[in-house]
Amino acid sequence: MLGIIGFDVIALVQVRYRAADDATNAAREAAEAYKATRDVQKAYNAAAATVDATVVTVEADTFQVLPSGAVQLRVRRTTSTLLVERIGPIKKWGEATSAGSAPPAV
Repeated sequence: MLGIIGFDVIALVQVRYRAADDATNAAREAAEAYKATRDVQKAYNAAAATVDATVVTVEADTFQVLPSGAVQLRVRRTTSTLLVERIGPIKKWGEATSAGSAPPAV
């Protein structure tokens, strides 16, 4: 039982760090795509293509390209656990959201 709890704790910590990395990388790619195309939808698509769609979602309602070309967004990442995902009241612990931003591409 201790091993199961240990596995879940590691997974829950990792999901938060990975969500932050996903957000930063997605924002950077979106800024590059916006610089190249000046198309917000293509920038969003580039951000979404950067992440693993099976576990990460770029939240469309938070995606913004600022007038300067900088990008702001938020991603939601889920992780697999052995115990947490099977218990309704704590199932959300297996999800993490993180905001990301990137300056205008140079």
